[in-house]
Amino acid sequence: MQRRKRVIVVGPPTKTPSYVGGLRPGSAKYEVVKGDLWERQGRMCAICGRSAAGRHLDHDHDRDVIRAVLCQGCNGGIGQFEENPTWLRAAADYCERWGRLPRACPGCLAPVQGEICRYCDTNVLEAGENR
Repeated sequence: MQRRKRVIVVGPPTKTPSYVGGLRPGSAKYEVVKGDLWERQGRMCAICGRSAAGRHLDHDHDRDVIRAVLCQGCNGGIGQFEENPTWLRAAADYCERWGRLPRACPGCLAPVQGEICRYCDTNVLEAGENR
């Protein structure tokens, strides 16, 4: 007979209940745990803070510890990065770096930080006025 793994709900330090394994998505116990944690989080995703549909009970796969309730986008996002903090930070840095660029060159679509595209020498301000 195989022993069930113990699952611990991580939350506020007061009145944090422990749940024994066997929490399968869709089961009554799973839904109760998810609902309780969702309420404690203020009915918002623990990562992005949005109150979106498609809530998922996020857990640490190695330690079988429930961490928080996430929206579908955040849950899928951290899954795509295999929950690797280094990769997630690199992705955030990448988004911030590209997000600061004011516009793309209308000639070659390269990112432009000044008036002249460094790849095709298009004057971005003049090209934008002619469009």
